[in-house]
Amino acid sequence: MVTTTKVARKAPAGDGAGIDEIAKITGMLIEGNGQVDVLEAVKAAQELERPAAPVPLKMPTAYSRRGRGLTPLQELAQFQATALKEGEEFLRTHPWFMPTLKRLEEECPHVPREELVALCRLRDQDLIVAAAHRKEYNKTHLAPR
Repeated sequence: MVTTTKVARKAPAGDGAGIDEIAKITGMLIEGNGQVDVLEAVKAAQELERPAAPVPLKMPTAYSRRGRGLTPLQELAQFQATALKEGEEFLRTHPWFMPTLKRLEEECPHVPREELVALCRLRDQDLIVAAAHRKEYNKTHLAPR
């Protein structure tokens, strides 16, 4: 056992808070009988210098009534239903968009009407038209296998 005195000094700006924390730890260890175990102080200092373990990110998950998570297909169906509702709401509040929707139905015959209505949730005419044409292209030009 080595006897030491309690030393606490403010860490310089670029030094970090490690010195302050070490001083607190050695101060706690000294309080007992005026002596500090050097090995314990070194271990405590090493604990402070270790980087914190990364915290895993939790992705939001939709849950069913039974508490189990939904399958990816169920989540996709839920997303599509929500997009369809938002698109229908957009069409109800913006009746001026109906001629554009009819034109898109003629220009993109392979894209179902539900998908075109769901695209209306984007609320930007140019973006909706571009997305509809992209869907039409993807339906008519399948990727080679």
